[in-house]
Amino acid sequence: ETCSMSLDQAKQLCIDVIADSNAFNEPFTSVTQLIVDAVHNNNKTDAADAMQVLFDMSCSGSGTKVHVEEKTEPASSFAVLLLGYAGSALNIISPQINFYQGRFGCKVVATVASGLCTDPSARNSFDKQCDQVVAALRDVRKILVHVMSNNGQGLWAALLHRKGSALRARVAAVVYDCAVARTRDEAHGRDEAHGGIFIAGERIAHVIKSTV
Repeated sequence: ETCSMSLDQAKQLCIDVIADSNAFNEPFTSVTQLIVDAVHNNNKTDAADAMQVLFDMSCSGSGTKVHVEEKTEPASSFAVLLLGYAGSALNIISPQINFYQGRFGCKVVATVASGLCTDPSARNSFDKQCDQVVAALRDVRKILVHVMSNNGQGLWAALLHRKGSALRARVAAVVYDCAVARTRDEAHGRDEAHGGIFIAGERIAHVIKSTV
């Protein structure tokens, strides 16, 4: 049985449900069938195009949803902004959410960027995702940003570009978790990392102090 819709139709369906991860099954199935059809017909171009759509949608298993855990420590005046890696979802990064809440009792705002958000048709959904992040952080004095891999870094860059005026002045530190971060000044032989997150004595993420 072949897919009854075109790739453009399947991609639009993916974008239409980007905010509702419970509705992912139909578009996932359709795009996967398009890949099978293209491979069966030895059409490498169509197969590659369909695989790109599948990859973009798979970057976030929770779509554009923004999850907020309110602070449990009344005196806490800062929040953690946790931006997930490609292929993750809010339930997958729940250990990191629980770590910050359990250790500091602070508010935690978490979300994952979808690869489809670069498509013009998904602009409204991505704008809403960014707006929800800013709104959730409105009542805190300082923000610790935890970016996970390239996907988290890309979303952080997009947030700064779109909403920087509402965030920059309150950023206290940035955690680079499996992401690009220069940590040594070879010219002067000194460590540029100002700290990190450690588990059992092993640094699992670098912390670079904010320069703003």
